[in-house]
Formats: sequence, C-alpha cells, structure tokens
Amino acid sequence: MKMSKLKIEHNLKYLVATILFVVISILSISCSDAKKHKDSYNILLIHSNNEGPVWQDELTQGVKQYFDENNVDVNISVHYMNTDFVINKENIRRMNDLMVSYEQNPPDLIITFNNQATYSLLSSTHYIAYNVPIVFSGTSHYFNYLIDNHSNITGFIAKPDFNKVYKLAKTLLKDSTLMLNVIVDGTPAGLSLLDTFKKQMNPENHSDKMLYYNIYDENIHDIMYWNQYHSKNVFVIMPKWNSFYSNLAHESSAPFFLVNNQGFGDGSLGGYMVPTNKQAQLTAQTALEVLKGRSIKSIPIKDMEQVPVFDWREIKKWDLNIKDLPKNTLIAHMPFYEKYKIPLQTGGGIVFVFILVAITQLILLYKEESRQKKDTLHKLLKQGKELELSLKSIPEGVISLDLANCILTINKAAMQFLKLKGDATSYIGANLFTLLDIHLPGNTYYLQEMILSTKGKEKNLSFDKTAYIKSPNVKDFPIKGDIAGIYRDGIAYGTVITFTDISNELIQNELMDIAMNNGSIFTLRIPESHEGINFSPLFFSHYQIYDDGSHLISNDEFIKLLHPDDVELFHDLISSDYYLEGKIAFKARIKVNNKGYNWFEFRLSSMYDPKASTKKFIFGIVIDIQSYKQTEEELVAARDKAKQSDALKSAFLANMSHEIRTPLNAIVGFSNLLTCDDEYDQEDRLIFIDAINNNCRLLLALISDILDLARIESGSMLFKNIRCDVNELIEQIINTHQVIIPSNLRLIKEVPNETSILMIDCIRLNQVITNLINNAIKFTTKGYIKVGYTKEKEGYLKFFVEDTGRGIAEEDLNNVFNRFYKKNEFTQGAGLGLSICKVIVDRFNGTIQVTSKQGEGTRFEVRIPDQDAASYEMDGIVPNCDKGVKDYSQQIQVTNQPKNGLSTILIAEDEDSNFLLVKTILKNKYQLIRAKNGKEAIDIFRRENIDLILMDNKMPVMSGLDALTIIRKESNTIPIIMLSAYVFDSDIETAKKAGASEYLSKPVDVKLLNETIANFLS
Repeated sequence: MKMSKLKIEHNLKYLVATILFVVISILSISCSDAKKHKDSYNILLIHSNNEGPVWQDELTQGVKQYFDENNVDVNISVHYMNTDFVINKENIRRMNDLMVSYEQNPPDLIITFNNQATYSLLSSTHYIAYNVPIVFSGTSHYFNYLIDNHSNITGFIAKPDFNKVYKLAKTLLKDSTLMLNVIVDGTPAGLSLLDTFKKQMNPENHSDKMLYYNIYDENIHDIMYWNQYHSKNVFVIMPKWNSFYSNLAHESSAPFFLVNNQGFGDGSLGGYMVPTNKQAQLTAQTALEVLKGRSIKSIPIKDMEQVPVFDWREIKKWDLNIKDLPKNTLIAHMPFYEKYKIPLQTGGGIVFVFILVAITQLILLYKEESRQKKDTLHKLLKQGKELELSLKSIPEGVISLDLANCILTINKAAMQFLKLKGDATSYIGANLFTLLDIHLPGNTYYLQEMILSTKGKEKNLSFDKTAYIKSPNVKDFPIKGDIAGIYRDGIAYGTVITFTDISNELIQNELMDIAMNNGSIFTLRIPESHEGINFSPLFFSHYQIYDDGSHLISNDEFIKLLHPDDVELFHDLISSDYYLEGKIAFKARIKVNNKGYNWFEFRLSSMYDPKASTKKFIFGIVIDIQSYKQTEEELVAARDKAKQSDALKSAFLANMSHEIRTPLNAIVGFSNLLTCDDEYDQEDRLIFIDAINNNCRLLLALISDILDLARIESGSMLFKNIRCDVNELIEQIINTHQVIIPSNLRLIKEVPNETSILMIDCIRLNQVITNLINNAIKFTTKGYIKVGYTKEKEGYLKFFVEDTGRGIAEEDLNNVFNRFYKKNEFTQGAGLGLSICKVIVDRFNGTIQVTSKQGEGTRFEVRIPDQDAASYEMDGIVPNCDKGVKDYSQQIQVTNQPKNGLSTILIAEDEDSNFLLVKTILKNKYQLIRAKNGKEAIDIFRRENIDLILMDNKMPVMSGLDALTIIRKESNTIPIIMLSAYVFDSDIETAKKAGASEYLSKPVDVKLLNETIANFLS
C-alpha cells in the first residue's frame, strides 16, 4: 500500500512537470508593444468597378491592413466608379463630381486601382486632380499623354503577357483541339488590351482557332447562348474584367484565364498576374512614403512582377493536377488543412503523444482511486439492499443517502416523480443534488439546512407545506414528506428522504376554494326526512335570506321563494317515494334580495347513507346562472341587431351606388357630348360645362360626407379649439351662400350687435351651420332662410337656421338625425348631413333640436356652451391649436428674378393626367418644370432657380412629404404648396409641421390655385 502511494506521488510530480513545461513554453512567446499613432491622414481610394468583386475587396483590405501593421492612423474613404457599360465622358463627369464633393475637405492622397479609375482621374479638369498626390495601381498600360500633364502622380503598371498565359493554359488543359475565345468590352482600355493581345498572339505562331467577342457590340443573349451550348473544348482569356464576366465565368463550362488580378476569385481559374496582397502592399507602401514627406516626383512609375496565381476552388472544379502548375505558383482559397498539411500532421502527432501520456497517467490514478471507492461502496451497497427490499412497494418516493449526500438507494416511486430513466442501480453513488433539490419560496438552501438538522440527532422532520422540488428532468412541483437520520448502534450512517407530489391535490383544493368562494356556487343537502333543504351558510348571507342557525329552508318557505312555474318540479323532488338514479340537473327561478327572481341551476347526486345502507340521501350544488341568462338574452338581441345592420348596410350600399352614379352619369354624359365637334354650339357647351361642375360639386360633397362618417366611426375626427369670432363666422357663411342661393330666396342674418368670442373648432362649427343651410335650401322654394344666434342666460349660445320650406311631418322629426334617413328618396344627398351635425354638436357638449310644421317651415336650433376665450387666457397668452407648427407662409421671400418675364414653378407630380391639368391651367402664366418623384424635385430645386414648388404627396421613389422636409432644411423662403388628394386634418397638420406654405386639395380648384400662387409670387 505504501509503495502504491509513492508511485502515485511520483506520477503526479511527472504530470505536473510536463504541464508546467507546456505552459512556460506558451508564455515565453511575447509580443511587442504597439507603436502609438503620431499622425492622421485622409485617403480617397477609388475603384474602377462597382462594389462586390472579391479581388477588389482584397485590394481594399490589403491597403488598410498595411497601414494598420505600420501603426499609421488613416481614414480611408472608398469610392466605386461602376464604369461598366458607361462611356468615358460620363465617367469623367462622375469623377469631376466626386472631386467637387471633396472641395471642402480635400484628401491627403488619392489611390486609384485599375485602368478606368486612373484614366478618369487623370482626365479630370478639377484642381484636386492636379494638386493632391496620386498613386495609381494595376493599370495595364502607360497613359503617357495624361501622366505627362501631372507632376503629382506615380504608380504601378501590370503589363499583360497574353502569350505566357496562353502557353500555360495549353499546358494545363492538355488538349490540342481546344479553341481560344477572347472576350472584351468596348471601353478604351478593353480595346487597347485587345490590340495588345493581337500583337502578342501573332496567328502565324499559333495554329489554334481564336474567336473574339465584344460585349458592347455583340448581343449579350448571343454570348450567353454560346456559353451554354458551345463552350465545350474552349478556354477563354479575358484581357479586361467586366462585371458581366463574373456571372459568365461562374456559369460557363469553359475555364477562364486572366492576365491580371481583375476578376480573380469570381469564377476564373487563374493566370499570370500580380497577387492582390502584393499589389495592395506595394501601393500602400508607396502611399505611406508620400504621406511621410518623400517627393512624389522622385518615385518612378514601375512595372509590377507577375506570377502564376490560381484559385484552388477552380482547380478542383476543372480537375487539374497541382504538379502541372509552375513552381512559383500561388494558390488562393486553399483550405487551411491542405495548405499546412505536413506541419499539421507533425504537430498533431506530437500533441497526440503528449495527450496519450497524460491520459495514461490519469487512468492509472483513476483506477487506484476507484478501487478504494469500490471497497467502501460495496459495504454500503450491502446495507442498502437490505433497505431497498422494504422500499419498493411504498407509493411515496424514498431516497437514502450516505454522510456525503451520495445516493444509497432510490425506489421506483421516486424515479417516477423525478422522471428518471434506466435502472435504480445506475443512480447509486450519484450526488443527490445532481438529481434534485428542495426549496422554499425565498430559501434555496432549505434541503441542505434540513439535512444538517438531522445529522447527529435521531429525529424526524416534516417538510414545510410550501416546499417544492427542483429537478433538471421535470418542472418544479410541490411536495409533502419527511426527512430523518439513519442510525445503527447510535452511529449516524446517512439520511433518508420521503416525499410525494401534491400538485393535483393542491389544484383540486384551489379549484374547490375558487368555486365555492366566488359568490355563485353553493352546496346543498336534502335530509332523509325531506323536510327541507340544507344550504351552505354563504348562500344565506349572499342573498340576504334569514337563517336561524340550522342552515335549513323548510319546504314551505322554499316554495314561497320559487317561481310559480317551477314549484311542481320541486314537489317531485321531495316526494316521499322519490329517489335519484345517477345524477340530474335542472334550472329554477328563486326570489332573492327582494328584487325579483334569479335563475339557478341545481346539480344533484345521491348515495347510500352509511348509517342506513338501504336508504339514499341527496346532495349537490346550486349555481347562480342569472348572468348567463342575461348574456343569452343579450346575444339574441345582438343577433337581431346584426341582422338589422346587414339590412341597413345593404340599403346603404344601394343608396351610395345610386347617389354616386347619379352625378357620375351627368359628368360622363356631358363630357362625352363635349367631344362632339359640330353637333352643339357654344351656348350648349357652356350649359354642359356648368352641369359637369355642379355634379362634380355634388360628388365631392357626397365623398366628404362619407369621409366624415368614416372618421366618426373610427373616432379619428380631430377637434382643434381656437379663438372664434362668432359674428365674423356667420358673416363669412352668409357671404359664401349669397352667391349660390337661388334668386327666389332671401338669406337673412340675425346676430347680436356685440359679437361673442368662443374657444371652439371653427371649422366644425362652420360645417354644422353650413349643413343646416344647405338642408334648408333643398326643401325651400320661396320665402327666406334665416341664420343667426342668441345668447342665453344659462351660459349657452343658441344658433338657429330657420326656413319657410315644406316642413317635416311630426312622425318624422325623431328620424331626421339618423344616418342615411331620407324621407324623399328623390332628394339629392345621402342622408348623412344632419347625423354628422349631431355628432359634432355632441362633441361640443351641446344639443341640437328641430321644430317644424308642414307647409310653414322648419327651425333647427343648436345650443353650445358659451366657453369664452378669456377663460383660457393666462398672462395674455391664448392656447393655439397649431402650437409647434412653424408658419412658413409668413417667411416667403421671392428673390429670384423672373426668366423671360415669367416666374419658374416646379411641379412635383407623378400622374401624367394631373400634371397635364395643372400645366393647362398655368402654362401661359409661368415657366413650368416637372419632377416625377420627390428625389427628382430635390435635384431640380438644387440645380435650377425655382420661385415656387407645387408638391404632390404620394409619389414613387420618395414621397412629397419627405422631399418637403429635406428642402426645408436647405431653404426657409421658397414657397411650397402641397397639392394632394389626402384631405384629412391629420394629413394637413403633418404637412404644415414639415414646412408646407399652403395645402390645397384635389380635385384642383382653378380659381383657388391661381389666387394662392399669385399671393405667394406677388
């Protein structure tokens, strides 16, 4: 035994020494402190192509990585030219625009990659292109005539070697029947490279057939057709990359070879090129020298060395042998394991041997410790089996533990409670707390405390009634049980725990408590003598029924409480020869609280009396179902109301169809007549136009009423209280209607000499009075219509509209404010005006009434609380409903001089027909410019001298509201009139907050539009 311990100690020392050696070896690797940044530079990096190609991203990352490795603080802005399929002139214009954007903060240095970016920058006439140092990289040829004009440039040229790539392709593909296809684009760089290819690849030196494709001249569909059906036994050389090539290379059944790194990683196989990391490093190195102060003139333009570079993924795709590649070939995208196979295998072997030695040592230690544990465990198991035999049949869960809280025995019931799988013996020796723990609310150490309480003490403790088990295998569940110490001959050997799941028991108790204490369910029992009914005490107190303490209601008293129609059923129940078979249920009405009858449901059962086995006694519950009966009646009423609503909806749809089609018929009909050239004279056409306008007004009024109704139904009708001069409001309404009222009617105003000032929504009040006047005009053919108001002593203003029309029958007076009500179906209107008036008046906390006599006339009266605006004033400030909305209509200053005597108006409108209408209205008065969306409107505003903007709201690309917000950030003076079909108050308010000078609704009111524009441009 002693030798064994010495051996174990020796092995432990050896293992610790080995681990320390590895740790010290790792810690011996040190890293140098990073050099603090001294300077910060701004660099503009310009790529020729669009964002996305892999090789292009590698160049960007390579430049950034070089500066990071050299601890240089740079801010690199990357710009993508996207020159594919774009002419040189446009590319140069884009470059000029880019330079303009950097005028305020020019970069310290510019880096360009590849031909088009370099060519466009050198062709730019902007001063930045001649003053900021430029480092170009990756151009295929020397732009002599451009570079000679710049003293601020240096860079690197990657001259293509087509002959070298061609020979390499032939060597790899090993097929003498292959045909070579050359695909270029029509850019100057592409055509120049094609000429270089033809010069290098003299047909006299090559017998292979060569085909040339120019994607600018050839139909791309034809190239794709060739790629799909005729690309076998073909290989492709790309003199210049184009974004079209990436998809072509990925989908082609022919390998693509490169003469530069453009397109590498996007489906091409490889070729002779400058590796992207090498190109990025050289470019960044030269840039850093310039930034650090070296004269750019002293740095000559150099050729970069090209080496064979191939894509591992494409090598596998074309099943090429790596051994056929040149010795100095670089392979990109090679998996880590393939790249470092030999070092990994060697290192893996060393690690494996080390782990194997360590595991061997640990196994030896483990075996020795396990042997000792088994001896001890064997003794405990022998004792545990004796206990196990007595525990198997116990329904409670039983677990016995040793002094270390490891399981000695666990019975079947405990495993079922804990949902443990397998045999009980598999859990012997496991620590108890890996299987379960027992907590109290707020005490997670409860089980540990209970175990400690039993150790050294021969006593039994019961778990608290709030105890619950936590286990990783089941959800928490409440328990009841005990815990006790295990003793033999006065010596403690461990602990035994018994428990059972009481979840169902608690649920049943809780349900019973809920059912019996909610005031609607009560217990009852009918004694054998059938002399009455015993109810629970709660029944008497809840319904205020007298209780003498016996909780018994005699049969006679109960019959008095029963509804007469239910008495017979009770007599049957208590008859001497009556007894229950199974369970029954019935409903009856009982008089309660001296307030009438409540419906109750009786659910009864019976059983043998244990004292007299031949007799039964009846018991059960009684449930107050009055609320259910009321709900049932309400549901029946709701069903009837739904049927009525369906009928009203059908009637409304039919009525709306008629009301909408009637003016539409006139509008469409007379519009068609106007297209006839010779059939009607000018007077007839004026009549037609007048009819069209009148019916348009009718249709708009109908739509407004429908929209108001929709807002009323949804609760979204907004009310904004402002100061309102009542006399002035009445005067405006009278002046408006004087123009349109028939000549045979007089419009009379009757108001007090001294006006009243209200805090009220003037627009809604105007709407109420206007609707009442329009209603009076419909039904009055002669006489007068009187409009006015009076002040009442009770603190109300009483508005009235009185007419001498046909009057309303007395039986119809209660229906006039109902929606869609029309006494005469042939009268114009949808029957919504008066109902809308009532809703608005209700919102004013007022009332509306009507008195009428047939043949004499009608008088509508509206009483509104006289909420004087003075009561809202504090320190001379009156609440303003438009608080927070900046009034841009007061800030307009027309500063532009008219062009050719005409002001310039920008019309932002996407619908051609709407633009044509506005153009027709304004074409001879103003110079007009159109934008079809919000973005175009912003661009035109920035580019042109605009005097006024007409802005639609709903437009593609960018809405008018978004465009308005952006323009307002740039100018507070330009008049912007919103001209939109959105007419809700919330839409108008949103536009005003965003900066609209005015808001006009569609359809266009020609007169209002002309007046509004004239006001802003005057």
